[in-house]
Amino acid sequence: MNTALSDKTKLINENVGHFNLDNDKWSIDNYLYTMNRNTIDSLTLVKLINKAIIKKSEKWEKGDLENTYLVKKDEILSIKKVLSELNNLDKQEIKTVKKQIRQFNNRSREWRSWPMSISKPIFSDDRLFCIVGFVFGNNGGHTELYKKTESKWERIAVFNRFAY
Repeated sequence: MNTALSDKTKLINENVGHFNLDNDKWSIDNYLYTMNRNTIDSLTLVKLINKAIIKKSEKWEKGDLENTYLVKKDEILSIKKVLSELNNLDKQEIKTVKKQIRQFNNRSREWRSWPMSISKPIFSDDRLFCIVGFVFGNNGGHTELYKKTESKWERIAVFNRFAY
């Protein structure tokens, strides 16, 4: 999950995100086309999508995601509280988080990109591939495909982009 969150916001919705995936032939062909057919075989992708579709919704627990703040529904964020729960932020990250908190508190009901909802990862049977779904507030989202190479996970494709 650290790899998936490395370039994303630190403000995460406590409700686990859902996948916005379809498993019909046209959708599978479209997903494979957008991520270059050589990235993953179609059978593995279909199995991952089917697992994602039947996944039940849950909540993230504190400690599930490193160095993130879990935002509760209708919560007014305190800069001091949020920053106290985040570790090892550089000056630019602190500035960005403060700006996001101010914007979040000022426009909590309007269209925005956070808090971001992230799904629990869905792993292939051989645990070499994984998909993670992202919903960016009210702006839409996408699904990311990861592959385990040696001892680390690498994002190899982004597919199923959608907007609300």
